[in-house]
Amino acid sequence: MAGNFDLTFFSPIGFISPKYLNNYCLFCKGQLANRCVKCSENSITEKCDVNEKEDMHIHCQKILEKKTTED
Repeated sequence: MAGNFDLTFFSPIGFISPKYLNNYCLFCKGQLANRCVKCSENSITEKCDVNEKEDMHIHCQKILEKKTTED
């Protein structure tokens, strides 16, 4: 029979992260929680949205689509 024990000190360590499955944009390699490269270059201060699949910024997705249709 196992004895009882008293928990006298508990200090959980954790990090708050966004709900994104992937933390980095597949196109610009920037963090999804931050602005994309295009927004940073143009000094846009608004939040840069993430696409539905949550793997890249919407601006990066548009750039990628534009490049693939030009080829």
